[in-house]
Amino acid sequence: MNRVPITIWTDGSCTTKDDRKGGMGVYLLADGCEVALRRGYWNTTTPRMEQRALIAAVQMINVDIPTDVLIWCDSKFIVEAIMNGGVRQWRADGWKGVANVELWKEFVTEVEKRRKMRLCVRHINGHQKDLLNPVIYGNNVADALADYHTQDSYVQDKPLEGFSWYVHDPSSLIFIAKNEEHEYLVTHDDIVLLGDCHYATEEDLVNCINGKWIFDGYYNGDYEINTEIKNDLVYG
Repeated sequence: MNRVPITIWTDGSCTTKDDRKGGMGVYLLADGCEVALRRGYWNTTTPRMEQRALIAAVQMINVDIPTDVLIWCDSKFIVEAIMNGGVRQWRADGWKGVANVELWKEFVTEVEKRRKMRLCVRHINGHQKDLLNPVIYGNNVADALADYHTQDSYVQDKPLEGFSWYVHDPSSLIFIAKNEEHEYLVTHDDIVLLGDCHYATEEDLVNCINGKWIFDGYYNGDYEINTEIKNDLVYG
């Protein structure tokens, strides 16, 4: 059977604001056919979006067909990790100290499923303007697909671990911060910690966002809250 040449472009994006929304995009060309894939995530990072796009690209390859796959990626770190033996060495060392290790393991697993695939990953500089160049054009398509602003929906990426609840006084604005920031936060007059600082589960955080924890504390007599703020919390 003849080998099928496939060219893919991948990209990822993320914001450090709000709930850290991110997006990943994959643009595939094979035998004159185009395939585009995009997904939105929250509580993520740009490197994780780049990795998820890479994994999704490999998953698009049929395991039963001999393929020559070329992936263009604008992350030098990812390209060098794959092509210069970094991933192989990390695996040999037991993945010690590797960031986003679960995604690298998933990438390796997906590649190993595709015994008939020959894979090459190359770097391309992002945000180039020469759209008449087909390689640059493909990168721009992947970049547009990965735009975190325009995703249709967002699913959780990283687990919510090690976060604590805080409330800003006098605005009563609830916000979430890493537990390590506790000592810094409580030394400032405009920060009031409600109850003991503790690790929050995902359910805890959802309840916090919905105001349940505020009202539990109010009804238990842990603190006072005036009617005006209470109504804002109920109806706002």
